[in-house]
Parts: sequence; C-alpha cells; structure tokens
Amino acid sequence: MTSFELTTLLMEWTSPGQEPAYGPLFQSALGGSPRFFAGATVESAPDAGNITFTSDHNLVADQAFTYGGDLRFVRSIPDTRSVIINAPLSRTPSAGDQAGPAVTYFPATMPPSVRFLD
Repeated sequence: MTSFELTTLLMEWTSPGQEPAYGPLFQSALGGSPRFFAGATVESAPDAGNITFTSDHNLVADQAFTYGGDLRFVRSIPDTRSVIINAPLSRTPSAGDQAGPAVTYFPATMPPSVRFLD
C-alpha cells in the first residue's frame, strides 16, 4: 500500500487556461483532466446564490469559479447563462462585475501516471 500527504498553499493563480505547477499532482490523484473557467461578466444576480452571465458560461456542475475573493462551486445549471452555486457569495454581484477564473480537477475511473520529478 502506498500513501502520501500533500501540504500546499494555493496562491493567487495568475495564468488562467494553464495548470498551476501543482496541477499534475492533483490530476494524477483524481484522474480527470483539468477543466478551466476563464471568467465571465455578470448580467444579474437576484441574490448571492444565483448568477446570470452576459454570455454562455460553459460551466458544469461542481466546477469552480471565483468572485470577490470567494471560491464557489456550481450546484446546478438552470440554463446556458445561469448558475446556482453551492453557498452564497460574501457580496451579491452587480451587473458588469467579473466572475474570475478557476481550474477544477474532477475524479475519473483511471488516474494517469505521474513522474514526481516533473
């Protein structure tokens, strides 16, 4: 049996669309390919748990995004431009605000191989 423990500080991520340096480790542990969210402009938010974007968001359930220093996950998707999130945001977004980028790692049936020297 093999086990390992990882401690890391998840710092502000400055390269949307690119995996962070520790990304291959998360991918090897979970198996799924990373799914990126580049960000989107808010059209409306009737409350801090429901958001409608100005264009199609291309998010999937359980995918992450950021807003105002909060990290939230999509709970459900009523339509191609709206999401319901897992917990209310600290501040309800206003029209024109930006939801920020995130990378999400999902589990898969078979994890890929990994080299720890990478």
